[in-house]
Amino acid sequence: MKRSLTAAVLAAALAGTAAIALPAGAAGKTPSINALASQECKDERREDRTEFRRDYRGTNAAALARCVGAQKNEARRDCREERREDASEYKRDFGTGSAALRRCMIDELR
Repeated sequence: MKRSLTAAVLAAALAGTAAIALPAGAAGKTPSINALASQECKDERREDRTEFRRDYRGTNAAALARCVGAQKNEARRDCREERREDASEYKRDFGTGSAALRRCMIDELR
């Protein structure tokens, strides 16, 4: 994979184009809510381990799962509050239905 990626970048550079080589299927994929929340929790755990341990009762996988749940709940709460405060702007930005809530949560977790 690395060799083909390097070859593609080298070929694009030699051709004088600004093309960026991405792995197959990577273009246009939105990360999942769980993946974004998990990454945020891992960053939080890496930055301040003692605070993470205090907030989520440990640093193991169960504590990480508690953190992910808390992050998702917070994002959901923020999105619902945003929808209540300005429904027309929310609808314009995210659309309607459960997919809109998912888009908003992804936006909140980024």
